Amino acid sequence: MRSVERHWVEREIRKLFDGGHFDRAATIAIEAYEIDITRWLKGILADEVAAREVFSVFCEDLWIGLPKFRWESSFRTWAFQLARNAAWRRLRSRSPEQPMGDAVPCEPWHEGRSRTRPWLRTDVKAAFARLRETLDPEDRTLLLLRIDSRMPWEEVARILSDAETPLAAAVLRKRAAALRQRFSRVKAQLREKAKAEGLLEADR
Repeated sequence: MRSVERHWVEREIRKLFDGGHFDRAATIAIEAYEIDITRWLKGILADEVAAREVFSVFCEDLWIGLPKFRWESSFRTWAFQLARNAAWRRLRSRSPEQPMGDAVPCEPWHEGRSRTRPWLRTDVKAAFARLRETLDPEDRTLLLLRIDSRMPWEEVARILSDAETPLAAAVLRKRAAALRQRFSRVKAQLREKAKAEGLLEADR
């Protein structure tokens, strides 16, 4: 979703919220953010069916929790927090033997580059998807928030926080800085794995 569209959605949700029209506000929010959140859940869970099931749980959580939302973050940030919590519950409930399913490819080591990417071929995308599945779910979540959803670091920090109340500004900045470092480590880890499998040219 483009920035101008997101601002309109946020304003419309807030207007309906302030008027006590919670059902309509929830409907607009779910319709507006369904594509972004579902795509993100697919990346975290590596399973399209599971992502759809978790999205349904997220919708219920949003519907129930909306009247108590305090607007201490953007609505989108809060929605992603709800979706993340629903995904975490799903991951904790899954047995160790249960397969992850088909993953959605991610391109973490070339953030922001515009040149033609050779790994967009189907076979190479599948290989990258397999590599990404080796990551911890939190690392996959971090990559998808930053790369696919293009979220600012402080927004990423809010979403990945387990705190029930908003983080203080200084704590949020510190958390965002730590996540940037973690992001760099994960990219480097995946880059080395990709080189080892011949997916990227080794550095000269």
